[in-house]
Amino acid sequence: MGKGDIMELEASMADLQAKLREHREILATEEAAKTTLVLPFLRALGYDIFNPSEVKAEFTCDVGTKKGEKVDYALCVGSEVTFLSSASRSRVSFRSSMPASFSGISRLQQRGWRC
Repeated sequence: MGKGDIMELEASMADLQAKLREHREILATEEAAKTTLVLPFLRALGYDIFNPSEVKAEFTCDVGTKKGEKVDYALCVGSEVTFLSSASRSRVSFRSSMPASFSGISRLQQRGWRC
């Protein structure tokens, strides 16, 4: 990642922060959060959000004791799932869902999960 890429990423993050501050009160649904914040964030990171082999929406995975659990997005590099993402409306605390997310990701990595 070059200096220009980093500056572009920083500008995209600043834009997303501004959108969140401006629209936080009306981002009342998960879908609104995904279209306003999550998808632009993934795009800023360089993912082709319109390529289903790179960004898999409504991905079903088996993590821990939860079988058939859906996450909003699975991000893939090649055929390997590298990251799982779940969105919530803006008033849901990220910290309250963090431990479950991290344990799910570590289990996913331990299993060598593939798309």
